[in-house]
Amino acid sequence: MLSFVIVIILLCIILYYLISYKYYWVSQPQIPKPEVYCIGRNAYRYASTEALCKRLNSRLATKGELYKAYTKGANWCTLGWVEGLQAYSISSINTNECQAGFKGGRFPGQIKLGVVCYGIKPSYIEGKELKLNILPWNTRKWSYN
Repeated sequence: MLSFVIVIILLCIILYYLISYKYYWVSQPQIPKPEVYCIGRNAYRYASTEALCKRLNSRLATKGELYKAYTKGANWCTLGWVEGLQAYSISSINTNECQAGFKGGRFPGQIKLGVVCYGIKPSYIEGKELKLNILPWNTRKWSYN
C-alpha cells in the first residue's frame, strides 16, 4: 500500500511539472537578430556597397563588427568591403586559397570585392531569388543566430 501511495505522489509531481513547465517543450519561433554576413563574388566597387546593404535592410559592417564575428566563428575566405574603404577576409584554417586569420586593410575603391553587411541576414532562398552569393556563417551553419 505504501508503494502505491509513493507511485501516486510521484505521478502527481511529474504531472504538475509537465503542466507547469509545458512552454519549455513548445517550439517558439526564432526572432532573427542582426549579424554580420558576407556577399561574395568579388563583383562590387566600394561606391555600390552601401546601396546593396540598404537593399537588404542592412548597412555596411564596421571592421570591429567583422572582427567580433570572426572571434565567434564566422569563416569565409572572401575579401569583403567594410566601412572606410577597408576590406577583410576571415578564415580559421589555412587552405591553398586562403591564409588563416583576420587579413585585409585599405584598398582602392574601384577594385571589385565582396561586401560585408550588418543586419538581419536573408535566408539562403532569399539570396538565390535576389541572385546574390550570400555566404554561410561557416562550414557548419548558415547563420550565427
